[in-house]
Amino acid sequence: TLEPRAGRVASADTLALAYGADGPSARLVDRALVWLLAPAAAEAAEYGSETLRVARPMQARELLSALRRSAANAELLADGGWVDDEDEARVAWAYAQAGRLLRTVAPASGRLRQAFEEGGRSAGDAVVALEQALR
Repeated sequence: TLEPRAGRVASADTLALAYGADGPSARLVDRALVWLLAPAAAEAAEYGSETLRVARPMQARELLSALRRSAANAELLADGGWVDDEDEARVAWAYAQAGRLLRTVAPASGRLRQAFEEGGRSAGDAVVALEQALR
């Protein structure tokens, strides 16, 4: 099981990963929200959206709340044209984007899974299978 603070760590890591060497990239918060919601979208696609087993979609709302507590984050939060009272719509948009992204890469993911399940293949072989599927 995950530790209770794992969600807070994941949210902080999300922003750190989304930052580039030159500072925040465009639509940083939106990218972080999509990344945080991808596990929920994957579980919903696999098992149905009624009951999530592991994913914590609340992390997306928690991230927005944490960012709103500091005025220094106002520019990051407004990037993309979002306003304060649109958090629910922003989370719904990010969830939809995560689902779309997962559907887009599903064939490549299937080829990668197949490469590993066949056994006797190296990591390099798996990378080649993934690259071929993404072309």
